[in-house]
Amino acid sequence: MNIIQMDMSYLSLSPISKKNLYLSGMVLSYIAAIVTLFFYYTATHISISENMGNCRTPLFIIMVAMGIFTILYENHVRNKYTVTIMSALLLSIYVIIFTDFTTQLHEYFAALAFISITLFMMYVTYHIRTPITIMLLFIQIVINIWIFKTDISIQSIYGVECAGLINFAAFYIYLHTRSDKL
Repeated sequence: MNIIQMDMSYLSLSPISKKNLYLSGMVLSYIAAIVTLFFYYTATHISISENMGNCRTPLFIIMVAMGIFTILYENHVRNKYTVTIMSALLLSIYVIIFTDFTTQLHEYFAALAFISITLFMMYVTYHIRTPITIMLLFIQIVINIWIFKTDISIQSIYGVECAGLINFAAFYIYLHTRSDKL
């Protein structure tokens, strides 16, 4: 009796392909979140958090997908500190989505989100010190100061928050192009 053996090795992904797949999933989720927020945006929104209140369920589903890809990516990198920081960021995003943006709890978790982003960037820049990581970290710190010092009862921070998220995305994608290890 002959058993036909099939070579199924083409179905397994190389470590580089997995990393690319995880990042692609993250980027697609990020784009989906941006598009969702864009469709619910009105000129009266003073922050991204206020806008999130209009699309909680679809945004949560998108962010859970992004969270899965992010944790898979960070586990692939095998750095317990980046996994922990990114987990704190994801947790803060999930809480932000489901809390009223006028509450103190929301403010704490919004601060945790931007602090997590900055801690991640500081940790990585400490280990992978390039002019680009240093510049993007500096930009993020300036953005955080601007956000934390702004009284949102009289001034919108929507654009500044968007700039911070775009800066972080650029940082993360830049890291993906590097061969350095943390």
